[in-house]
Amino acid sequence: MTLEQIKHALNVGLKVYWKNNSYKVFKDSENNYFINYIPTGNIVGLTNKQGSLIEKPASFYWDH
Repeated sequence: MTLEQIKHALNVGLKVYWKNNSYKVFKDSENNYFINYIPTGNIVGLTNKQGSLIEKPASFYWDH
Protein backbone atom coordinates (compact mmCIF):
# COMPACT_ATOMS: atom_id res chain seq x y z
CA MET A 1 0.00 0.00 0.00
CA THR A 2 1.12 3.52 -0.67
CA LEU A 3 0.99 6.19 2.02
CA GLU A 4 -2.17 7.64 0.44
CA GLN A 5 -3.80 4.19 0.36
CA ILE A 6 -2.94 3.67 4.03
CA LYS A 7 -4.43 7.02 5.01
CA HIS A 8 -7.57 6.34 2.97
CA ALA A 9 -8.02 2.88 4.48
CA LEU A 10 -7.74 4.26 8.01
CA ASN A 11 -10.11 7.13 7.20
CA VAL A 12 -12.81 4.72 6.01
CA GLY A 13 -12.43 2.54 9.10
CA LEU A 14 -10.28 -0.33 7.86
CA LYS A 15 -7.55 -1.83 10.01
CA VAL A 16 -4.04 -1.50 8.58
CA TYR A 17 -1.01 -3.56 9.56
CA TRP A 18 2.72 -3.58 8.80
CA LYS A 19 4.66 -6.85 8.31
CA ASN A 20 2.31 -8.90 10.57
CA ASN A 21 -0.72 -8.49 12.83
CA SER A 22 1.49 -7.41 15.74
CA TYR A 23 2.18 -4.05 14.05
CA LYS A 24 -0.99 -1.99 13.82
CA VAL A 25 -1.04 1.33 11.95
CA PHE A 26 -3.25 4.02 13.45
CA LYS A 27 -4.14 7.69 13.24
CA ASP A 28 -4.34 9.85 16.36
CA SER A 29 -6.80 12.66 17.08
CA GLU A 30 -4.40 15.21 15.53
CA ASN A 31 -4.20 13.28 12.21
CA ASN A 32 -0.71 11.92 12.86
CA TYR A 33 0.00 8.36 11.71
CA PHE A 34 1.90 5.76 13.71
CA ILE A 35 2.81 2.08 13.93
CA ASN A 36 2.11 0.39 17.26
CA TYR A 37 3.94 -2.85 18.11
CA ILE A 38 1.11 -4.35 20.12
CA PRO A 39 3.06 -6.82 22.34
CA THR A 40 5.23 -4.11 23.91
CA GLY A 41 3.20 -0.98 23.20
CA ASN A 42 6.13 0.67 21.38
CA ILE A 43 5.05 3.31 18.87
CA VAL A 44 6.94 4.86 15.94
CA GLY A 45 5.87 7.36 13.32
CA LEU A 46 4.59 5.99 10.04
CA THR A 47 6.64 8.46 8.02
CA ASN A 48 10.07 10.03 8.19
CA LYS A 49 10.70 13.80 8.34
CA GLN A 50 10.45 14.00 4.55
CA GLY A 51 6.97 12.44 4.65
CA SER A 52 7.88 9.07 3.15
CA LEU A 53 6.95 5.71 4.64
CA ILE A 54 9.59 4.64 7.16
CA GLU A 55 9.60 1.11 5.80
CA LYS A 56 9.63 -0.06 2.22
CA PRO A 57 8.45 -1.89 0.24
CA ALA A 58 4.86 -0.71 0.36
CA SER A 59 3.85 -4.38 0.09
CA PHE A 60 4.67 -4.70 3.81
CA TYR A 61 1.42 -2.82 4.53
CA TRP A 62 -2.07 -4.27 4.11
CA ASP A 63 -5.61 -3.66 5.28
CA HIS A 64 -8.73 -5.63 6.10
